Amino acid sequence: MNSSMINKMNTELKKNWLVWTITIVVFFLFWFSLYENSKIFTAPREYEHTVAGQNYSDETIGEMTDKMIISQSFVAGSDQFSRIQIPFHTYSSNTQGTFELELREAGSGKVVFKQAINLSGLKDGKLVNFDFPKINSAKGKKYQIDISGIGLKSGTSATVWKSTTDHYRQGQLTIDGRSVKGDLRFKIVDVEIQPLVSKPIFVLASVVLLLLFVLSVLALRKYKNEMHKAFLVTALPIGLVLAIIIPPFDQLDEQEHYYRSFEVSEGLFLNQVTEHGLGNYIPVSLVDTVHDVQLISQKGYNYGIVKEAFGNKLNAKNRIFMRNYASSYPPTIYIPQALGLTLGRWIFDSPMMMLYLGRILNLLAYAAIVYTALKIVPFKKNLFYIMALLPMSIIQAASLSGDSTIISSAFLFVAYILYLAYGKVEKITLKHILTAIGIGIFIALAKSVYLPIVFLFLLIPLRKFKDKKDFIKKLLIVLAGCAIPFIIWNMLNFANMSIPDVRIHPGVSPKDQVKFVLTQPFHYLKVLVDSFLSLGESKFLGMLGLLGTFYHYEAPNIVIYTFLFLMLLFGLMNDETDLLVKWRRIDKPIMLSIMLAVLVLIYTALYVGYTPVAYSIVLGVQGRYFLPIAVFLFLSITNKQFINKSREINLLVYTIIHCSLYVLLLSYLYQING
Repeated sequence: MNSSMINKMNTELKKNWLVWTITIVVFFLFWFSLYENSKIFTAPREYEHTVAGQNYSDETIGEMTDKMIISQSFVAGSDQFSRIQIPFHTYSSNTQGTFELELREAGSGKVVFKQAINLSGLKDGKLVNFDFPKINSAKGKKYQIDISGIGLKSGTSATVWKSTTDHYRQGQLTIDGRSVKGDLRFKIVDVEIQPLVSKPIFVLASVVLLLLFVLSVLALRKYKNEMHKAFLVTALPIGLVLAIIIPPFDQLDEQEHYYRSFEVSEGLFLNQVTEHGLGNYIPVSLVDTVHDVQLISQKGYNYGIVKEAFGNKLNAKNRIFMRNYASSYPPTIYIPQALGLTLGRWIFDSPMMMLYLGRILNLLAYAAIVYTALKIVPFKKNLFYIMALLPMSIIQAASLSGDSTIISSAFLFVAYILYLAYGKVEKITLKHILTAIGIGIFIALAKSVYLPIVFLFLLIPLRKFKDKKDFIKKLLIVLAGCAIPFIIWNMLNFANMSIPDVRIHPGVSPKDQVKFVLTQPFHYLKVLVDSFLSLGESKFLGMLGLLGTFYHYEAPNIVIYTFLFLMLLFGLMNDETDLLVKWRRIDKPIMLSIMLAVLVLIYTALYVGYTPVAYSIVLGVQGRYFLPIAVFLFLSITNKQFINKSREINLLVYTIIHCSLYVLLLSYLYQING
C-alpha cells in the first residue's frame, strides 16, 4: 500500500470519523448478534410435508354428543406420515368431556393410532396435533379418521369444522355412518427434523450479509451528494430481502391485495353483478394457495409448507365466486403488483411466484417514484429521505399493498409542488399543470380522504402566474383534473360501495352513523378528540412501523425512536441552501390545514363505514394511513434559527438510517425464524 493511499485513508477517517466509527461498531455488533443467534438457523426443527387434507371450512357439524361419530377418509399422497392436524370449535370457556380420535386402515379396519384429548385444553380454532410413530409405505393407501366423544354435555361440548362443498374428492365425510356433503377440515403431514440451513451455509450467508452492509456504506459515501441514488442503495437491498423473508400473506391485508392485484391483471377493474351477488370469479388455485400457506408463521416460519405451495399451478379455468373488499379500490394503485402477477403467470404459471413477483414489482415502483421525488424536491431533502425509508414505508413497499403507491405518489406530489413553488420554475405552464394532475390522480382516485392534498397547489406564489385570474384558472384545472376521475370512478363503483364490508363490526350502519354525526356534531367532535387522545401515540408509532406486519413482528424501539428523532431534527433544522427558500406566512397554515382535513376525513370515513353507531371512539384506524400527510407536520415546524453548516451531515444521516434498517432486518430474521 503506497503512501498516497494511506494519506487518503487517514484524511477520510479524520473527515468522517463518526461515520466510520458507527459503521465499524455496528458491523461487529451484527457479527456478534449473528454468532449469538446462530442456533435459530442451525438447530434442528420440524418441517411439515403435506400428505393429504383440505383447508376449507365454512361451517361446523354442530355440537357433538356421546353417540355421534365423525369419520373422514383420505388417500395418502406420500410414502410416510406421522401427524394429523384438526382445528376444533368450542362453545364456551367451560368446555368439558373428551374426544377420542382413531386412525384406521380403510380396507382392513385395523386401528393404527388412537388418542384421547381433554376438551378443557382446547383453544377455539387452533390446530391440534395428533402425533404417532411414522407410518411407512402409505402412498396410495386409503385411511379413515374417526372422532367420537365421551362425557359430552350440551353447552360444554365442542365440534369440528367442515366445508359445505366436496373440495377433497379422494375422501368422504360421514356422520354416524351417513355420507354428508363436504369434507372435514384436516391435514395429514409427514414431519421431518432438520436445521433450516447447515452451519457452512449459515456462515456463508452471514458473510454475504455483512459484506452487503459494508459495501452499501461505501456506496453511500460515493453518493453522499446525490440523495436520490443513496436512497436506492439502502431501499432496494433491504426491501428485496423483506419481500422474500416475510411469510406469505403476513403483510397487512395482503390476502385481499393479492386477489385485487389478480383482478387488475386480468382487466377486472369493477366487481361483476352475478346471480351470486357482487364480486368476481377467482381461480380456485389462487384461493387454495392462500389456504395452504396462510397463518404458517404462528409457530415459526413453516418453510416445508411454502416449498410445497411453489408446486401449485395456476388453473385459470376452474374458478370460484368471491367478493373481495379491496375490489372497491381503483386499479391505478395496483398497476405494479398486477404486472408482477402477470409475469408470474406467464413465466412460471405459479400462484406463489405471482405473489413474490408482485411484491418485488411493487417495491421497484415505490423506489422509482421516491427516487424522482428526492431528485426534484428543492429543500428538506434529508426529511423526505428519512420518511421514505421509514420501516412502515419500506414494509408496505415490499408487500402487495396499494398503500405503497399512495404513499410514494403523495411524496412525489408534495415534492413536485414544492419544486414549482420554491424551485427554479419561473412561470407555471400547461406542462406543469398536466404533470401535477397526472401525479394527483393517483392520490385522489385511491382514497377520497386524501383529496385535500391537491390543495397544496396553493403554495405556489402568485408571481409565477400571469395574474390572479390565471392562478385561479389553473388551480381549478388541477382540482377538476383530479376530482373528475375520482367522481367517475365512484359512480362506476357505486354498487360495490353500497354493500357493507363483510368484515365490519356488528351495529355498523353508515346511513345511521351519518345521521348521528350531522344531528350531534358536538358529540362527534368529542369522539374525534377522545380518539386522538386515546389512540394518538400508538397510531403515531404505528405510522413509523412499530408493528409493520399483520402478526407479531415488532421493530426494535431503538430503530423507531432513531427515526422519530431524525424526523424532528431535520424538520426543525435547515441547510444553508434551505434558507434561500422564502416562506410566506400562509404556507405553514396551508400545510397544517391540509393535514388536519385529511386526519378528520380518515377518522370520519372509518367512523361511518367501520364503527358501530354512536360508539365512543373511532375503530379501524391504522398508523400507515397517516404516511401520505406526515411530511406536512415536520415541514411546518421548520425554524430558521436551526442551521446545519456541516457539509458531511448527509453521509452521517445515510449511515444512521442504513444501520437502523439493517437492525430492523436482523430483528425480523430472528423473529420470523425463532
